[in-house]
Order: sequence, then C-alpha cells, then structure tokens
Amino acid sequence: MCRIYVLLVSVLIMGCDGSYTDTSQIKNQNRQSTNSDVLSAPLKSHFLIKDKFDQEADVFIVGDEISFELDIKNISEVDVAYQATPPINSFIVKKEGEEIWSQHNGMMFMQAMTVGKIAPNDSLIFTAKWSGKDNEDVLLQPGRYEVFSNLVLFVGEQAIEVPNSKWIVLN
Repeated sequence: MCRIYVLLVSVLIMGCDGSYTDTSQIKNQNRQSTNSDVLSAPLKSHFLIKDKFDQEADVFIVGDEISFELDIKNISEVDVAYQATPPINSFIVKKEGEEIWSQHNGMMFMQAMTVGKIAPNDSLIFTAKWSGKDNEDVLLQPGRYEVFSNLVLFVGEQAIEVPNSKWIVLN
C-alpha cells in the first residue's frame, strides 16, 4: 500500500511542476489531425462573443466586459459520449499572433480524463467573461484582437470541430 501511495504522490508532483502548457499544443502534437479526424456531426459547435447587454457583437468600448460562449450541441437522436482533459475549453485573445490573455492564465490542471454524455438536443456550454485586460491585468489599447476557443473534446478517437476564431475591435 505504501508503494502505491509513493507512486501516486510522485506522479502528482511531476504533473504539478508549476508550468502551464497550452492544451492546443498537446492536441496538435499528439494528434496528427486530418479532416477525417474532425467530427462535425452529431455535434454542432457555435462560438459567440457578446457585449454587456448580452447581445452578439464585435465592436466594444475599451474596459467594457465582454462575454465569450461556446455551445456544443448534440443534434442527433441518441446520447453522445465524450472524453476530455481539463481544461476542456479555454478562451484566448491574441494581438498580431501573440497571446495577450488566456482564460486559464497561471492555472494548473491535473491531467485526468473526464467522460460524459450529451443527451439529444442538449448542449455543453462553456463561458468566460473578459474585462479587456491582458494577462498582467493592464487595460488594452484600442485595436483589433483575435479571439479563439481552444476546445479539447473527443467522441471516440475523433476531435470535435473547433469553431473559427473571431475578430473584435476595442474602441
């Protein structure tokens, strides 16, 4: 029993070394993604960016709260089983290709498999609120920014299709 405990503690310590790894890099390294690896049906994804009035928008005032929402809907007639590793979804903001804000900046996650089912016509919904500040908590300047949803969700061996990034403008 003591050996099992020592092994478990060793694995946890190795997994919690204080560094953050972008899950999109893990996905791209471990999965040689082709069009046949991407599953679009029976799940449909929809990525929304909303203003402080909960209306879909792409132009915002600097400092306004912006909401991100990713909806993964089961459009089939049967339950769909999925597997994922935390964080299942992360929203990321970039300027000229450089990450300036990440929903999970500075957080650590245990690499454990999560499993679940989505009933017919039900959805998994991921949300985040962003204050228009970078990872150092500095308010961003007006400009054009690209927002990504980084989804790590599988049905069987197939990755769920990730919606395209969206552009927003801060005035």
